[in-house]
This record gives sequence, structure tokens and C-alpha cells, in this order.
Amino acid sequence: NIVPKPIADFTFTTNPCSNGLSVPFADGTTLNGGPAISNYYWDFDNDGVVDNTTQSPTNTYTTAGTYSAQLLVSNGGCTDSITKVLTVSQSVVANFNNTNGCLNGATNFTSTSTPTLGLASHVWNFGDGSPNGNGANPVHTYTTPGVKNVTYTVTNSSGCQSVITKTLDVFPNPVAAISGSNPSYLVNT
Repeated sequence: NIVPKPIADFTFTTNPCSNGLSVPFADGTTLNGGPAISNYYWDFDNDGVVDNTTQSPTNTYTTAGTYSAQLLVSNGGCTDSITKVLTVSQSVVANFNNTNGCLNGATNFTSTSTPTLGLASHVWNFGDGSPNGNGANPVHTYTTPGVKNVTYTVTNSSGCQSVITKTLDVFPNPVAAISGSNPSYLVNT
């Protein structure tokens, strides 16, 4: 009796820019007229080691990157396998700190986005109508006082983007004044 060979297949769903690196895999094997599949062997990183033996597992990768995943199936008499390439990317979360804003003084901005590796671009809208800034740690000088809405957009090498807006009070410069009713305090005679 000749047992027909199954035709291995699977699908996966990557969630670009998600907070996790979990990828659900779904078996799509065709029986091809043969008996039911009795064994599933998943190798999620194509290193020759079986990582899972369930029909439709979820794998959590430890780092973002490109992987080759393989499914080998057996119907008790025949086997078939298929390998597919997938890319797993991780989200980025924008955040920043800044020094106090004083009129006509330098205000320092510092990116505290996570993760810190793999960041491709930083765009800063300083909220005062000036051209956008760039770089992880820009310095900006405000020429008008008041509340400014600072918007920071960070993009990682996978194209994932995150935006945060914070308010900043730009304070006017203090004015020193000396007053007194007795001129002898002001002049030494």
C-alpha cells in the first residue's frame, strides 16, 4: 500500500512594531489523500533543533531580526517540510527629558526612548514655529516666552514610529531692579 506524501505548509502573522516579539504560526498542511498528520516538528530559527511539536504554536523571539522557520510534518509513513523567511520587528517608545526653558537661553533636550539601539531618526518640533530639529540630543533657543508644546517623533530601523508631546514653560528673563529712599546707601562718600 502506497501512502501519499503530505504537502507541508504554514502561515504566520508578524505584528510589525508591536511591543512583543511573539509570532503565531498556523499549520496549513494538505493531507494530499494520505492519513492524518501524526507529527509536527517546528524549527523557528533553522538551526536544526526542533523547538516545538504542536500543530499551530506561537514562538517568542528574543531579538528583532530576520529568521528562517521550518515545519516538517509526518503522516506516519511519509514526511515533507517547508521553510519560510520572516522578519520580526520591535516597537519603539518615544520619551525625552529637557532642561528648563529660559528666554534666549539654551534648552537641552535628551531622548530617553526605548530601546536605545536601532534608532534611525529623531524629529523635534519645538512648538515655536521654528524649523524642526533632529538628533537624539538637540539644543534649542526660544525667542518668545510662554507655554510650548514640544513634539518628539522617533523612528527605528524597522520603520516603527512613536510620538510624544510634552509642554514646556519658557520663562522670560528676570529684570534686576534696585530701589531705595536713601541715596547714601547707593553712593559711598
